[in-house]
Amino acid sequence: MWPGSRDLREAFGRGSVATQTVVVPAHWNNEADVGQGKGDMLSASAFMHDVADEVDLPRPGAMSRKRFLSAEQCQQLLATATAEKSRLAVPILLMLETGMRRGELLVLRWKDVDYKAQRIVVKRALGRTDAHGIRFKEPKSGRSRIITLSEGAIAALRSQWEAQAVERHSCVEQAGSYDDQDLMFPMPWGSPWDPPAFGLAFRRLATRALGDGTGNIGPHVLRHTATTLMLQQGLGP
Repeated sequence: MWPGSRDLREAFGRGSVATQTVVVPAHWNNEADVGQGKGDMLSASAFMHDVADEVDLPRPGAMSRKRFLSAEQCQQLLATATAEKSRLAVPILLMLETGMRRGELLVLRWKDVDYKAQRIVVKRALGRTDAHGIRFKEPKSGRSRIITLSEGAIAALRSQWEAQAVERHSCVEQAGSYDDQDLMFPMPWGSPWDPPAFGLAFRRLATRALGDGTGNIGPHVLRHTATTLMLQQGLGP
């Protein structure tokens, strides 16, 4: 089980990303965020499988491949996402705070969060097979888990809900429909966010925020980061 948000704040230190405010705008910068061009967005009907692997501590020599970020880099990443009105801001905050895998994040539903208890249930992941296409499946661990969230994360999710309601209304007005699957972090029209497109959008943001010209910083680095900082503080999962 992952430690609670109080333990994570200890791992990151005072003024860390675990306590940083993320402002969700009324309108996201969709064209820059979703990792697909407008033509691809409008015609998207199939999604590639999630390729996130089990995350362990970085192996010796892996540092050059950006296997985890410093607390300062995490703050930079979140600050850039917030300043750019990016729909990646809340997903980044949640992944850093929980150590959640990308495939788990992209199929979180609103009914999975308990605002009063400040916790969220991870009970599925996003996958794809040639035979069945996109599908929801069990988490990689094979079981569901409950994760405690910070007050900042809960506030960000409330803002996310409000912004998504605006986007849903706009989509219905402009396109006549919205594929409502109760997802927290869907594509602008409601369907699951294509994991590779999410990864591409994240890499572009990381390049702008951290100057990573190689495009080597993918979303998996957030789980590495959460795991590494927790284990360094003796707060292992």
